[in-house]
Amino acid sequence: MSKSLKRLSLILFLTSLIVSCSEEPANESGAKETPVSAEVGLKGPGTGAAGNVDAATIKNNPFNNPAINFDKAILENPEVFSAPGENEGVGSVEEQKLKDFNLRQPIVYGIGAGGITMDTTYEESKTLLTPPLRGPFEDGSTLYNEQLFVRWKQEGKRKPQMIVPTGGYLGAMEAGAFGELTFQTKFLNYWPDQQQGAVRLIQDLYLELEKVSDTSYNCLETGRCRLIYGDVNQANFVMVLPGAIFLMAKEEFQIAEVRIVRDVDPGMLNNNLDVLTGDIRVPEQDPFQLGQSFGEIFDRLEASPVKATPEVYLNPDSLVYAWNGVYLIFHRSNYSVEVTAAEAADKNMMTQVTPAFGAYLTLGGSRILMTQTADDISFARETLPNPATMDMDIVNLSETEVEVKMTMNMKIRKQDSKLFAKRFAEFLASELSGRYDVVRHRMWGYQNEAKVNKEIFVSIEAYNSDSLQGVDIGFEVNEEQEKFNYFTVGKKSPEFSGFSKVTLPASSDDVARVAEAMPVLNSITNGEVLEEVPNPNYEKEMQNYLTVLNQVGQEIIVPEKPKKTMMVPKMELRKPETFRELVGVKLNDLVKLEQIDALGRGEATATFLSASPEAGEVKERVSYSDQKVFYYPFFNRPFPRQQGSVNFSGASLGLQVIGGDTETQYARVVSVTSGAFYGVIRDICGLDETSPIKIAMKDTEVVAALDAAIAKQKALDPKYDCDHFKFRDDGSLGVLKQIYFPEQQLTLEFSNRALSAVTIHMPLSEADMTMPEVMK
Repeated sequence: MSKSLKRLSLILFLTSLIVSCSEEPANESGAKETPVSAEVGLKGPGTGAAGNVDAATIKNNPFNNPAINFDKAILENPEVFSAPGENEGVGSVEEQKLKDFNLRQPIVYGIGAGGITMDTTYEESKTLLTPPLRGPFEDGSTLYNEQLFVRWKQEGKRKPQMIVPTGGYLGAMEAGAFGELTFQTKFLNYWPDQQQGAVRLIQDLYLELEKVSDTSYNCLETGRCRLIYGDVNQANFVMVLPGAIFLMAKEEFQIAEVRIVRDVDPGMLNNNLDVLTGDIRVPEQDPFQLGQSFGEIFDRLEASPVKATPEVYLNPDSLVYAWNGVYLIFHRSNYSVEVTAAEAADKNMMTQVTPAFGAYLTLGGSRILMTQTADDISFARETLPNPATMDMDIVNLSETEVEVKMTMNMKIRKQDSKLFAKRFAEFLASELSGRYDVVRHRMWGYQNEAKVNKEIFVSIEAYNSDSLQGVDIGFEVNEEQEKFNYFTVGKKSPEFSGFSKVTLPASSDDVARVAEAMPVLNSITNGEVLEEVPNPNYEKEMQNYLTVLNQVGQEIIVPEKPKKTMMVPKMELRKPETFRELVGVKLNDLVKLEQIDALGRGEATATFLSASPEAGEVKERVSYSDQKVFYYPFFNRPFPRQQGSVNFSGASLGLQVIGGDTETQYARVVSVTSGAFYGVIRDICGLDETSPIKIAMKDTEVVAALDAAIAKQKALDPKYDCDHFKFRDDGSLGVLKQIYFPEQQLTLEFSNRALSAVTIHMPLSEADMTMPEVMK
């Protein structure tokens, strides 16, 4: 995942606040066990925190980001950034005074702390705060002597994404009837009731901090606040409010951490969303739609009564505008490094909503009704609503049957989470099937790697195969929280993703060693065997021959008479020993790199020059890693090599630069990683159509299928062996991360305990280093 994606961690980084419980990993047989390096490279499109194996979803969904190390480290050890005495080391008396003053400044809900606000720029902070103790790091994370952690945006004027007073901070937050809140504050009146007490606490705290006079208002029901309580193994719970996030110790309900965030009112965008088209339906007005230009959308927003300024995030090929609960992603047409905002003609390519989105999920203007019985869930469009219940979101039809009008913050019963995700995906796919000739979906990620938050992901893609126009839909259900985490609708189009011209047509194919026409070799001489075949040009050549012979009165050279047959190398279809192609990309295909970002943000304009004429030329702005170390399992052990990579939509391509200059470089594809295909994986260890492995399968199911295929081969040939190696993380759970097949030069990649991507690769010695004609 690109660095630009890592910057966008305001939403789903919250899951990192849950402290993981431990579990002893099962020892699987049949393979050599090797702990995976923490720096295994070339993570493919399926390896983000949300586990999205669909490449288009990953590309277009910038809010499913891995939490940075800080999030985990600060939980395990709040003093992780503070060695003994280190915070005393400011450079002068003036800096010491400034530090002492700042760390006593009030913490202001939704505004800031330490004397800076959410509107302070990084440049302004240089005079308002002492010099950073550590940072800023590449993701903007910075620790100050003031016991203040700030994550600065990387774009524009670099304002804070969040401001976090750490444990030694001495300021307090004014909270109405609760008085001043500090890190010593305990909410003992709520503590005895545990989770129910936490529910009451967040509701009461919301009323005070948001200054809401209606004491009956329930922020949990409206989605304006969110509680992540966790299970008995977790020491902390999280309260998410519009202007701050509180990490609370379950022991005596004491404040462990406060994160100040920005509250941005979505205004007109907080209207019903059509789940198939992405339309935001504004009453008595035209809808906001995918494909509309930035200028068209923002002209309307600027003319509306609510003019909240959204957060803006810059990706290599898109710009994200973020309000509370609503995110509009615009395709980026200007790749200049100075770009900080979308241009008027840039088009909305995706809309995403989260639980803070307060309107309904609809279909064709009708609300969607979810009916839950004791053993099933079904969905339907609302027609002729009952006047007695039309304003009720939850209707008890009987003792065992409940009808719910779908919203982002509706309750999804924990025991029904998987069934809900499955049935809702089937419902959406059924509705799409009449509109597009290709409709497919997958569900995966039944629990995350720590087995704490049980997250279920669904991706759906629908398009017409002739035009490659359609939609990408994705959603996540969190079983622990019993609700949606996000819902996304994106416009699928070569206009936004040119690389789909390569990947989509190939995405239904199996990952297999496809038979190729290869010459037959003489077993003694090792030379090519020739065979006599009809001359396909005989008729034309004979006509030319006769024409010359019939010329009269001219001195001519009699041509050689054409032959009916000719000798050519004998060919046969043979499968290569290794995998050579994945989602339409072949090893040794050519990539041209231009406009490589000199600012170190890891971006470049890449042109894919496929060896296949039908694929054509594809140019995109991509995330680019410049010759980083890639841990390539070689000769049965991890082996580092220098390699660059680019992330197109649908595939991550490992590159070996073969020539060029400072302006333009050319590289060969030496590895391909993708999770965007829907075929089976076969031709390894006896796997075939009868024992398929597919993307999104559980890791245990993949291992079981692999073991069964090997056992079947051994029954036929006791000497059969399939060399492969399992790589696990170095945590207490020993979660499976990769299975590497050295002979086939293929690696299975796992994320969220499911198969997320496949990588094929070749030794750098096999890279074609010749200069193509385009370079000469």
